[in-house]
Amino acid sequence: MIDRAALSEALGLPPAVAQELIDLFGQFAREQFPILLRACAEENRDLLRESAHALKGSALNINLDPIATTARALEKGASTEPWPELKNATQDLIALIDAEL
Repeated sequence: MIDRAALSEALGLPPAVAQELIDLFGQFAREQFPILLRACAEENRDLLRESAHALKGSALNINLDPIATTARALEKGASTEPWPELKNATQDLIALIDAEL
């Protein structure tokens, strides 16, 4: 789970504003879930890489390092990793986001 107080302090924002950013990230991230899953179903490396990149950037913007690190690994792996590993990594990223938010 995200330590909202620590995040608020790290971002230098009032808790309510930090919470709003977390909520917006959550909404954006959940909109990416079907895109990630479609990319895996279609074995579309470009789409997977683009979606993972967007999640990585959004997570980095609000200091959600575990999510950003996982998304970064998926983004890098999208070019060369075998599909079974990419599909597992995608499920891991989705589960992490669900657990953190």
